[in-house]
Amino acid sequence: MIEIKRLMPKNLKPEDEPIFSWQNLRERFIEEPKIITLENVKINGDGFLFRGLWPMIESFSSGTLPGLPRLHRWIFFDYNYSLRKFLADPFLIRSHLTKKMMIEKPILWITDNWSTGYFHWLADAVPRLYSARQFLNEALIVLPAGYEKLNFVTATLDILKVKNIRYLQAGEVVVAKKLILPAHLASSGNYNPELMNELRQIFRRALNAKSAGSEEKIYISRSDSGKRKVGNEKEIIALLEKNGFRVAYPEKLSFQEQLALFSRAKCLISIHGAGLTNMLFMAAGAKVLEFKVNPGLNNCYFSLASALQIDYYYQRSAREIKKNGLCEIFIDQTELEKNLKLMGC
Repeated sequence: MIEIKRLMPKNLKPEDEPIFSWQNLRERFIEEPKIITLENVKINGDGFLFRGLWPMIESFSSGTLPGLPRLHRWIFFDYNYSLRKFLADPFLIRSHLTKKMMIEKPILWITDNWSTGYFHWLADAVPRLYSARQFLNEALIVLPAGYEKLNFVTATLDILKVKNIRYLQAGEVVVAKKLILPAHLASSGNYNPELMNELRQIFRRALNAKSAGSEEKIYISRSDSGKRKVGNEKEIIALLEKNGFRVAYPEKLSFQEQLALFSRAKCLISIHGAGLTNMLFMAAGAKVLEFKVNPGLNNCYFSLASALQIDYYYQRSAREIKKNGLCEIFIDQTELEKNLKLMGC
């Protein structure tokens, strides 16, 4: 077992201590990296593993967590992808009727039903790949249909020098004679610190980034998001620009451009969202401020900052849900100015 010691936020308020301390109690230990080997497993282009009629629980987030009772894994399954949706989806029938091709070469499988997201690819799938790096020369990496269109996927694999890759086609089904399945290293939002730091060094070496970082101060805007954004962002940007920050729109940048930009950052500020994943490219000792949406119990970026030895700050804000489902938060400018001073940004 690996003991995880998360560093508390630098600006922790006493009344907010339970928001962060519960994770240190519940997620204090993670398992050592584990490799599961299976035989004669069907894989379809949608990214699901089959043995018999029903998709295997290993297809899903948390499905390979060591020590998690199988009943709990099925609860995760129902949460992640409802039974009703599965029963209504014709791909189940197609997967069993489609002609299948046996692949003799060992297949390395690293994805689950969340892996197409930027955060889940870099924070969950890539660490699983790295934990099984000893198999890269002998195994074929198989990825679901559509992954070849994701720049952050292809660019990551290029940086990691992964050559043996096969992207499935929509509707295609193959049979893995031998399936190498690296288990999830921790529940999503928790990390193996040693592996995450090794991955950071690999990404930074790809740019010859200096270990000391640089002087970039970056605010990530989610103005184009239909899910979560800052309602008074115009005023917040004006305040941050006055303090030397530049505004970044990661969704408009290639993966290589994001890597180059955030590897130079000493200060990073954003509302909770996938853009904060880019702290993975920042040097140890850098500073991150997360605008947390109340009640703020999702601590994936707090935990990531701790794993990477990045100073973590937070600012909680009440949320307002619009009729279209958009979540808006409004940032207190006075409190933000205080946090900037605490950060030295």
